[in-house]
Amino acid sequence: MNAPRRVFLQQAAITAGTLAMVSAGCENTTKNLPSKNTEMAMSPNKQTVQKYMNAFNRSDHAEILSCLTEDVEWLCPGTFHLTGKEAFDKEIENPAFVGRPKIVVTRMLEENNVVCAEGTVQATKKEGATLNLVFCDLFAMRDAKIKQLTSYLMEVKA
Repeated sequence: MNAPRRVFLQQAAITAGTLAMVSAGCENTTKNLPSKNTEMAMSPNKQTVQKYMNAFNRSDHAEILSCLTEDVEWLCPGTFHLTGKEAFDKEIENPAFVGRPKIVVTRMLEENNVVCAEGTVQATKKEGATLNLVFCDLFAMRDAKIKQLTSYLMEVKA
């Protein structure tokens, strides 16, 4: 079997497994992917994004920051644009929310040092209301670290 076809089939198997886990109600599909298949099929860039998402679910500042370049940029078009690890660190636990977010990644794709992660986020606002979002994050990578994150978010009303 040629290499491109083998890679395609590995990615298809990972995607099928991820979708099956989402429909089964797993809370964090990147954390629950089978480690053997994940390690074999995931590039260093995807591994960094997976580590980042898992750390965000735990609000683990040190682990999140270890995934970033010093000059990292985080853009949420129409909402904010942050530059540098210090600014990024302050946004990890936004004062408008309480507790930890619940992030579920349903798909990850990569091309030319850009990883695209799609999924859902559930967070609790300070006043107690639950915020449900779908997201598509684009991670521009440098040396297997996140140098730019562009987050596209949309609220989903129940």
